[in-house]
Amino acid sequence: MKITDEVRAAIRKKCQEESGGALKLARAAGFTPAQITRYHSGKTQTMTEECWTRLFPHVMCYLPDGFTCKVLVDGKLETRIIRQRRETQTTYSWKNEEYARLFGDSLPTRGQIENFLTEKIKSYGNSMNLLVFLLNFEEIMNRLTASEQTRSGTEADPSADKDPPPVR
Repeated sequence: MKITDEVRAAIRKKCQEESGGALKLARAAGFTPAQITRYHSGKTQTMTEECWTRLFPHVMCYLPDGFTCKVLVDGKLETRIIRQRRETQTTYSWKNEEYARLFGDSLPTRGQIENFLTEKIKSYGNSMNLLVFLLNFEEIMNRLTASEQTRSGTEADPSADKDPPPVR
Protein backbone atom coordinates (compact mmCIF):
# COMPACT_ATOMS: atom_id res chain seq x y z
CA MET A 1 0.00 0.00 0.00
CA LYS A 2 1.24 3.49 -0.81
CA ILE A 3 1.66 5.69 2.25
CA THR A 4 -0.35 8.83 1.50
CA ASP A 5 0.19 12.26 3.05
CA GLU A 6 -2.91 11.71 5.22
CA VAL A 7 -1.52 8.44 6.61
CA ARG A 8 1.89 10.01 7.19
CA ALA A 9 0.28 12.94 9.04
CA ALA A 10 -1.79 10.56 11.19
CA ILE A 11 1.34 8.61 12.19
CA ARG A 12 3.14 11.87 12.95
CA LYS A 13 0.26 13.17 15.12
CA LYS A 14 0.11 9.91 17.05
CA CYS A 15 3.86 10.06 17.71
CA GLN A 16 3.74 13.72 18.80
CA GLU A 17 0.83 13.15 21.17
CA GLU A 18 3.11 12.22 24.08
CA SER A 19 6.80 11.90 24.84
CA GLY A 20 8.29 8.69 23.51
CA GLY A 21 5.38 8.44 21.08
CA ALA A 22 7.24 6.67 18.28
CA LEU A 23 8.58 4.06 20.69
CA LYS A 24 5.16 3.53 22.30
CA LEU A 25 3.43 3.28 18.91
CA ALA A 26 6.08 0.87 17.66
CA ARG A 27 5.64 -1.40 20.68
CA ALA A 28 1.84 -1.27 20.55
CA ALA A 29 1.68 -2.06 16.82
CA GLY A 30 4.54 -4.57 16.75
CA PHE A 31 7.11 -2.50 14.83
CA THR A 32 10.60 -1.29 15.53
CA PRO A 33 10.94 2.44 16.34
CA ALA A 34 13.05 2.80 13.19
CA GLN A 35 10.17 1.55 11.02
CA ILE A 36 7.75 4.07 12.54
CA THR A 37 10.30 6.86 12.05
CA ARG A 38 10.76 5.89 8.38
CA TYR A 39 6.98 5.82 7.84
CA HIS A 40 6.28 9.28 9.21
CA SER A 41 9.44 10.91 7.83
CA GLY A 42 8.69 9.84 4.27
CA LYS A 43 11.76 7.66 3.76
CA THR A 44 9.49 4.65 3.26
CA GLN A 45 6.84 5.17 0.56
CA THR A 46 4.94 1.87 0.83
CA MET A 47 3.93 -0.60 3.50
CA THR A 48 2.63 -4.14 3.34
CA GLU A 49 -1.01 -4.90 3.99
CA GLU A 50 -0.06 -6.80 7.15
CA CYS A 51 1.77 -3.74 8.50
CA TRP A 52 -1.16 -1.46 7.72
CA THR A 53 -3.57 -3.87 9.42
CA ARG A 54 -1.47 -3.69 12.58
CA LEU A 55 -0.98 0.09 12.42
CA PHE A 56 -4.50 1.21 11.46
CA PRO A 57 -6.21 0.75 14.87
CA HIS A 58 -3.59 3.00 16.50
CA VAL A 59 -3.80 5.89 14.00
CA MET A 60 -7.42 5.73 12.83
CA CYS A 61 -8.58 8.57 15.10
CA TYR A 62 -5.97 10.86 13.48
CA LEU A 63 -7.08 10.18 9.90
CA PRO A 64 -9.35 12.77 8.23
CA ASP A 65 -13.10 12.17 8.13
CA GLY A 66 -14.07 9.73 5.41
CA PHE A 67 -11.06 7.43 5.66
CA THR A 68 -11.63 3.87 6.77
CA CYS A 69 -10.07 0.44 6.75
CA LYS A 70 -12.74 -1.53 4.93
CA VAL A 71 -13.97 -4.81 6.43
CA LEU A 72 -14.73 -7.58 3.97
CA VAL A 73 -17.55 -10.11 4.24
CA ASP A 74 -15.22 -12.83 5.55
CA GLY A 75 -14.14 -10.56 8.42
CA LYS A 76 -10.58 -9.99 7.23
CA LEU A 77 -9.42 -6.43 6.84
CA GLU A 78 -8.91 -5.00 3.39
CA THR A 79 -6.13 -2.54 3.84
CA ARG A 80 -6.86 -0.04 1.10
CA ILE A 81 -8.00 3.33 2.33
CA ILE A 82 -11.20 4.48 0.74
CA ARG A 83 -12.73 7.93 0.87
CA GLN A 84 -16.46 7.95 1.52
CA ARG A 85 -18.55 10.35 -0.49
CA ARG A 86 -19.93 13.40 1.32
CA GLU A 87 -23.38 12.99 -0.26
CA THR A 88 -24.08 9.91 1.89
CA GLN A 89 -24.20 12.12 4.99
CA THR A 90 -27.13 14.08 3.57
CA THR A 91 -28.81 10.84 2.51
CA TYR A 92 -29.18 9.70 6.12
CA SER A 93 -30.90 12.90 7.26
CA TRP A 94 -33.14 12.69 4.19
CA LYS A 95 -34.16 9.17 5.23
CA ASN A 96 -35.15 10.47 8.68
CA GLU A 97 -37.27 13.16 7.01
CA GLU A 98 -38.82 10.48 4.81
CA TYR A 99 -39.76 8.48 7.91
CA ALA A 100 -41.34 11.55 9.52
CA ARG A 101 -43.29 12.23 6.31
CA LEU A 102 -44.66 8.67 6.19
CA PHE A 103 -45.50 8.17 9.86
CA GLY A 104 -45.55 11.63 11.47
CA ASP A 105 -45.02 11.81 15.23
CA SER A 106 -47.13 8.80 16.14
CA LEU A 107 -46.03 5.18 16.35
CA PRO A 108 -46.81 3.25 13.16
CA THR A 109 -48.53 -0.11 13.20
CA ARG A 110 -46.49 -3.30 12.93
CA GLY A 111 -47.69 -3.79 9.34
CA GLN A 112 -46.58 -0.27 8.36
CA ILE A 113 -43.15 -0.86 9.89
CA GLU A 114 -42.74 -4.20 8.09
CA ASN A 115 -43.73 -2.69 4.73
CA PHE A 116 -41.44 0.30 5.25
CA LEU A 117 -38.43 -1.86 6.22
CA THR A 118 -39.04 -4.35 3.41
CA GLU A 119 -39.03 -1.51 0.88
CA LYS A 120 -35.82 -0.02 2.31
CA ILE A 121 -33.97 -3.35 2.47
CA LYS A 122 -34.83 -4.02 -1.18
CA SER A 123 -33.68 -0.55 -2.25
CA TYR A 124 -30.36 -0.69 -0.35
CA GLY A 125 -29.38 -4.27 -1.14
CA ASN A 126 -26.40 -5.63 0.76
CA SER A 127 -24.45 -2.51 1.67
CA MET A 128 -23.15 -0.55 4.64
CA ASN A 129 -25.81 2.11 3.95
CA LEU A 130 -28.45 -0.44 4.98
CA LEU A 131 -26.77 -0.94 8.36
CA VAL A 132 -26.56 2.82 8.97
CA PHE A 133 -30.19 3.25 7.95
CA LEU A 134 -31.34 0.48 10.31
CA LEU A 135 -29.38 1.99 13.20
CA ASN A 136 -30.96 5.39 12.51
CA PHE A 137 -34.36 3.73 12.28
CA GLU A 138 -33.87 2.01 15.64
CA GLU A 139 -32.94 5.35 17.25
CA ILE A 140 -36.07 6.99 15.81
CA MET A 141 -38.26 4.16 17.09
CA ASN A 142 -36.72 4.38 20.56
CA ARG A 143 -37.41 8.12 20.71
CA LEU A 144 -40.97 7.70 19.49
CA THR A 145 -41.66 4.92 21.99
CA ALA A 146 -40.30 7.03 24.84
CA SER A 147 -42.33 10.10 23.81
CA GLU A 148 -45.47 7.96 23.38
CA GLN A 149 -45.03 6.53 26.89
CA THR A 150 -44.51 10.01 28.32
CA ARG A 151 -47.69 11.29 26.65
CA SER A 152 -49.79 8.39 27.92
CA GLY A 153 -48.26 8.72 31.40
CA THR A 154 -46.96 5.14 31.50
CA GLU A 155 -43.45 4.02 32.12
CA ALA A 156 -41.93 0.84 30.80
CA ASP A 157 -42.05 -2.00 33.32
CA PRO A 158 -38.40 -2.92 34.04
CA SER A 159 -39.41 -6.42 35.11
CA ALA A 160 -40.81 -7.07 31.62
CA ASP A 161 -37.27 -7.26 30.21
CA LYS A 162 -36.19 -9.96 32.64
CA ASP A 163 -36.31 -13.64 31.74
CA PRO A 164 -38.80 -15.75 33.67
CA PRO A 165 -37.33 -17.88 36.45
CA PRO A 166 -36.17 -21.34 35.33
CA VAL A 167 -38.58 -24.23 35.83
CA ARG A 168 -37.16 -27.04 37.97
